Amino acid sequence: MSNSKRNILILWIRANLFAFVLLIILVPLGIGSMYGISLILLGRPDLSSFIASTIFIAYFIVVSIIPFAQWLMLRKLFARVGWWIPASVGGAIMGWHFFYITSNIVVNMISATLPIGCMQCLCIYQSFEQKIRWVLASTIGLSSIFIMGFYRLNLDSIIIGVAIYILLTGFCLTRWERPNY
Repeated sequence: MSNSKRNILILWIRANLFAFVLLIILVPLGIGSMYGISLILLGRPDLSSFIASTIFIAYFIVVSIIPFAQWLMLRKLFARVGWWIPASVGGAIMGWHFFYITSNIVVNMISATLPIGCMQCLCIYQSFEQKIRWVLASTIGLSSIFIMGFYRLNLDSIIIGVAIYILLTGFCLTRWERPNY
């Protein structure tokens, strides 16, 4: 691997590790406070839309952290990735709606993570082959995080899933052509 490709991979690993560590810190705090608010307001049907919108806003913030860190890294290396954050968040919101398609957790995870890679590939100005590789790497990587997390429910398993995601997408990223404009 050349030095420039190794540098891209290292930057990608750093950006994603920072975002995932931030999520590991923020998600339990957010989930705990959301659960507490829900218990307090449980008997109030007039506030159900407030609870739903609060949960949606919390979800929106959580799914924005990783694409934001990725965008900070990508914008320095590749032209025209300005829509990376909205595309990633939009894909995550679409995936949220596909999550309960079947009772099979693997099918649910793939159907929930596939829209993220598909939406991100719209921001990638690369060959069709590179776009397909990205969608596959992103979907397999993100699914591995959730599958490992759901089956094991411990931090070690989630870290293995995160490592699979970062390495799959990172190696895919090192194959991108860098335009000179």
